[in-house]
Amino acid sequence: AWERIVINNAKRTFKNLKVASYQFSAHTKYQHSIFRPLKKEYNPDVIFTTGSITKKIFKKKYKCEVKILGSKKYYINKSQKIKKNNFLIIPDAFETEMKFFYNFCVMAAKRYPKYKFYYRAHPSGLKYLKKFKNFKLKNLIISENTLEKDIYNCSFAIFRNSAAVFETISHGLLPVYLDDLSKLNIN
Repeated sequence: AWERIVINNAKRTFKNLKVASYQFSAHTKYQHSIFRPLKKEYNPDVIFTTGSITKKIFKKKYKCEVKILGSKKYYINKSQKIKKNNFLIIPDAFETEMKFFYNFCVMAAKRYPKYKFYYRAHPSGLKYLKKFKNFKLKNLIISENTLEKDIYNCSFAIFRNSAAVFETISHGLLPVYLDDLSKLNIN
């Protein structure tokens, strides 16, 4: 019940806030409140689960988006990582966001040639990539790998509004919010 009060207070305080909830523990046959949708102002906007079974249960009960985030048992120990100074760049799907991040990557790759920057276009925004000038910098990689492989190659995730940041965090990457001072902070 207290989580619902927190959600309601947060939504009343910040009118455009999107609330994400994460179900991480086992549930029993007689649990009721977690699966009981209330009025919109008390419910999360997106629910993350540990796996497909709980995802199906939440999909039946809630009208909001339900996604599998996984659990920390899939955490990649940072000592396993070979490339410590690599950054995973994860923009949102909008063309303006992708261009903002790409321009940041070019600037950062030029300024820090010893670091690698893996630019991972949002799947819905792949069509915008061809519009960006190709600078052919050795340390700027336009990734075509799986997200898992990119996560393994990096130690930091630079984001603004991408849900992929949750997956990167669960694998041990440090999240870095890239602020655009000319716009509203959406962190």
